[in-house]
Amino acid sequence: METDARTAAFERIELLWEPALLTRERVDRSTIPLGWYCYELEARYACDFGRPVRLADHVEENFVGTILAPSKVNFHRGRNYRCVYGNVVGFDLYYTIEQFCKKVGLPAPEFP
Repeated sequence: METDARTAAFERIELLWEPALLTRERVDRSTIPLGWYCYELEARYACDFGRPVRLADHVEENFVGTILAPSKVNFHRGRNYRCVYGNVVGFDLYYTIEQFCKKVGLPAPEFP
């Protein structure tokens, strides 16, 4: 079952030095705000969920979580992923998307 982004609480993180949101579940992509980007995190090994190493549009194996970001992440040239080992920093603060936007000074999200 997938999480509804309109009602879920996400952990505030920094992804590649930009504010973003993280959940440990897959997100229903039809509920993502317009203009936002959805990525999935992958660990190198199935038992290594605390160390995400790769960011991609979709992950089949070793899924760690889903990231919602207000800005696009550029993938490596010619690849469909981005290495992010050590570049995902959590704050243990949980927000809905609306609360997050107010906190970081973004415009209110528009949902489909």
